[in-house]
Amino acid sequence: MTFVVIPGCSSGPARIKAPPIDATRAAAEAVQRCDRDHNGTVSPVEAAASPGLGAAFEHIDTDHDGSLSVEEIAARMTSWVAGGVGIVTQPLRVTFNGKPLAGGHVELVPEPYLAKWLKPAESDIAPNGICSPSLPPADLPQGLHRGMNCGFYTVRITHPELMVPARYNAESTLGIEVRPDPDLFNPPRLALETRPEEGRGSR
Repeated sequence: MTFVVIPGCSSGPARIKAPPIDATRAAAEAVQRCDRDHNGTVSPVEAAASPGLGAAFEHIDTDHDGSLSVEEIAARMTSWVAGGVGIVTQPLRVTFNGKPLAGGHVELVPEPYLAKWLKPAESDIAPNGICSPSLPPADLPQGLHRGMNCGFYTVRITHPELMVPARYNAESTLGIEVRPDPDLFNPPRLALETRPEEGRGSR
């Protein structure tokens, strides 16, 4: 299960430079990590090894051949910097079995091939299910209180009382692409569901 985040930003963050990602290097590593059949490209099945990449698969596959090349992935990464936005504010709505996951915690972890340039962002979930992951205050530019970098991320969601399945945290299959143009008024929904064999109880 993957979700694509199409973020937006305010006028303030637009003045902050994006991290200097080496797009060609990062894209080559992404393919190396995912390319199980060693044909030099990434299929939709292979992209599951990188949830953030898989989340944006259709948008990255610009030649619509059903696979991602190093060049296509690099072009997508370059577009984050070209957008001229260094920090974005991206709200998310999180539900668990149809109800807001109030009191939960969300962490967005950069895919390994981007970890040199990007840092994790996290946030608690409000009673209405809304959260806005952010870098720690020490990693934010002076004058900003919230925000994160554009990139491909794996999403990990936990709760202190509810048993959230491992596929949403420790073994997460949730992926997000954070882009320079979020929709602040219609936050993407991450709809978590338990399977019958997993139960629906608390810890």
